[in-house]
Amino acid sequence: MALSFIDFSGCKFPKLHVYRQSQVLGILQVGIYFLMTTCQRQYRRIFFADKNYFFQKTHTNSNNIQEF
Repeated sequence: MALSFIDFSGCKFPKLHVYRQSQVLGILQVGIYFLMTTCQRQYRRIFFADKNYFFQKTHTNSNNIQEF
């Protein structure tokens, strides 16, 4: 994930156990993954709608020049 390469040894919680740090990192990773998936789910309609519109415009232009 995105947070696997970040070093948290210099943070303010060095006294926590290793499994506690991994648990916090797992919660952060799950939260970031959830935010990424929800944002993709919201913007997927707009992106694919624009992509299909552009695809139809570019590929039907050879058949019908008056498309634009």
